[in-house]
Amino acid sequence: MGVFSNSWNLLKQSINILRKDKEIIWFPILSLTFVLLVSVSIIIPLIKYYPLSNNPNSTQILFYVLALLVLYVLIALIRAFFEAGIVSCAAIRLNGGDPKFSDGIVKAKDNFKKIVYWAFIDGSVKLVLALFHSNKEKKKNYLAKYIGNMLDVAWKAITFFVVPVLVFENLNVIDSIKKSASIFKKTWGESAIASFSSILLILLFSWIGLLPLLLITLNPPGVVVLGLVAFALIYNLVLIAVIECLMGVYKAALYLYAGSGK
Repeated sequence: MGVFSNSWNLLKQSINILRKDKEIIWFPILSLTFVLLVSVSIIIPLIKYYPLSNNPNSTQILFYVLALLVLYVLIALIRAFFEAGIVSCAAIRLNGGDPKFSDGIVKAKDNFKKIVYWAFIDGSVKLVLALFHSNKEKKKNYLAKYIGNMLDVAWKAITFFVVPVLVFENLNVIDSIKKSASIFKKTWGESAIASFSSILLILLFSWIGLLPLLLITLNPPGVVVLGLVAFALIYNLVLIAVIECLMGVYKAALYLYAGSGK
């Protein structure tokens, strides 16, 4: 069976699972909510009470880097925890069971220690990559930008299956990364299609969330403006949550397919 037919069958499976187990959508909704709360609670006080000067000294830079490290690790922890819930529920359904939201939470809690270790590694690597991209000198250097982008893509590729491996296999974090890279080598075509599909879905449906913002240019009453902004925010958050959930289910299906070949 070809890569595209495999991907299409797995995507259909994933959509069917999402239709049967709609409660799974709460995992990405909660993930996005907690990420937003954590980001606001760290970034706003940081900017308000500890603004970075034009010529920051080494102490200021170190403080900001540590604060960003905490933020990146916490975001990685939240995302991995709720992704563990998605893949756990998806695996139960794919194996013939009837998952509940609590099943995913229990499985994520059972693997919480490993998820914390993984979040520290993932958050640290992503912070280093972000700092690399933000370097003004490197922004002007096309080779450095290319290297940075390739490192970013490589990290996302080799860690694509880390969460399913952490949840379903008795491996430590480092071995889980190695196993994830090995699975990705087998399924790189299907994995790439999944990433492309998520981007395509966002592009296809995000325009609906932009329409209310365009209507604001017609200068409607203040109450209408608030309603339009609220609709746009809620719609786009739900859209992102649905696509993240669908891709999480797809990842679980692809992980099981890589192990069984069917």
